[in-house]
Amino acid sequence: MAGGKLSARQKMINLMYLVFIAMLAMNMSKEVLSAFGYNKEDLDLNIISLQKKNTKNYNDLATLANDQPNIYVPLKLKADSVKVLSDKFYSQIQALKSSLLIKIPEFNEDGTFNEDRKDYQSMDKTDWKLFFKGEGYSEEGKMFLKNINDYKKGISNILGSSESSLSKLIIDRFPTENIPNKEGGKDKLYLKYYYEGYPMIATLNNFTSLQSKIKTSENDVTTKFIGGAAKEIAGLENFKAIVRLDKLIYYEGEKVTGQVILGKYDKDFLPKKVMLGSIDITNDVTDGQVMLNTSAGKEGKKDIKGEITYLQDGKPVQIPFETKYEVIPLPNNAVVSADKMNVLYRGIENPVSISLPGVNDFNVSFNGVDSNKRTGSGYMITPGVGISATDADGKSVKLAYVNVSATLNNGKKINSKEKFRIKDLPAAVLLVDGEITNNLELPAEILIESNIEVGLPNFDFDLKIKTISFDVFVPGQFAIRVKGNRFNTEAKAAINKAANGNVIRIGNIKASVIGSNYVLPQVYGGAISIDN
Repeated sequence: MAGGKLSARQKMINLMYLVFIAMLAMNMSKEVLSAFGYNKEDLDLNIISLQKKNTKNYNDLATLANDQPNIYVPLKLKADSVKVLSDKFYSQIQALKSSLLIKIPEFNEDGTFNEDRKDYQSMDKTDWKLFFKGEGYSEEGKMFLKNINDYKKGISNILGSSESSLSKLIIDRFPTENIPNKEGGKDKLYLKYYYEGYPMIATLNNFTSLQSKIKTSENDVTTKFIGGAAKEIAGLENFKAIVRLDKLIYYEGEKVTGQVILGKYDKDFLPKKVMLGSIDITNDVTDGQVMLNTSAGKEGKKDIKGEITYLQDGKPVQIPFETKYEVIPLPNNAVVSADKMNVLYRGIENPVSISLPGVNDFNVSFNGVDSNKRTGSGYMITPGVGISATDADGKSVKLAYVNVSATLNNGKKINSKEKFRIKDLPAAVLLVDGEITNNLELPAEILIESNIEVGLPNFDFDLKIKTISFDVFVPGQFAIRVKGNRFNTEAKAAINKAANGNVIRIGNIKASVIGSNYVLPQVYGGAISIDN
């Protein structure tokens, strides 16, 4: 075919070769058109599923707002604003889809579905140019681009700085930037790159993809508001009624003062009713705390019992509380109490309060302790190996002792000895930018810039923990060892290769408590699903 006069036979062979190539191209084109159509059908099903989830989430938020208005009404108002904004943008896109399909009615005259709407191989026309005028955009194209940017701006304004991560996740789903020219020429306009010259079914698929992203964004917002930080604060399963008395021992006739509070209590999380025995003390609630003020009574052991009622899902939930105290005539023992439930943790300083009612001058000594230093209300104690002992259940334990001795005003000498169990710090967990990794989904570009941290959720001490090293496991790739709390170049490259839906696992984490040489004995790893 390169030159010379061709025979009739050779010409025929060449012609047949060209026809064969054309037929292959036509078949491939039909397959591509069908693929766009089938993907659009999947997106339509996903939209239906998301719509059902979103409807349930909006209803759940309304119920929570009724139960605890101080907490959930502001969240519901934000979610409602996101819904209004999303519905508007969704309808704008639906109008564009309808204009594309105007010549293919959705229903036949007899009311049956028009199957021509699924004849994707016939939707091959590329003459739809509503968005374009010459080398630039038409008014319709400019309006479509404005609608996208208005949606992103609206999301940012509604969520605000308090939900910056969620806002960025949603905004990044709707890029409008021009596309760089890999050959070094002028950048390709965003709409021209994605919509100009494509068959009609491809444009329909793009529009449906945007609608799916809108519903996904609504789901992200409502799920976060129901199951995120606010739910963690307000969920009744995370609360415990606690009676906190101002003193543990009272003199005969003295007033018993203190507070009944809920663990993780919040000033906006208010009960409907509080009963102390048979007395209604609902009006004595201040900043989420039930304030107690009753007589200690005569010498002997006393009980404080009551019940707090909250609304959950529109129904009353009762949380009982109970504690005991003792009324004594005169002090005969020092009162020694650990600020953290009579347990001393290895590797850190533990606060211990020491007091002797009516006595200001007393002596303190320690056994099984590495170091101690005075504070305003007692001591900061760092336990050592401890003293071996056997508890009531026959288990071996390590103990530390605080010894207090003093001479009372009447000349009587007293000696008190309080024991404390010594324990290792509890197992720590992986945090990614401050969030526990349970069911965490992040785009790869956000994950690789995240801080890999370690925390002790619900632990009594506010410890500062330093990440020493960790391993990164990416599907199909070797494990990568990283030092510090930031992904290195090798780990970033591996994560960027991960496919959407792949699970990135982080384990073998080493961490230490800042201010000491203590390395945490156990840190649980976690997994992050890539959601690009």
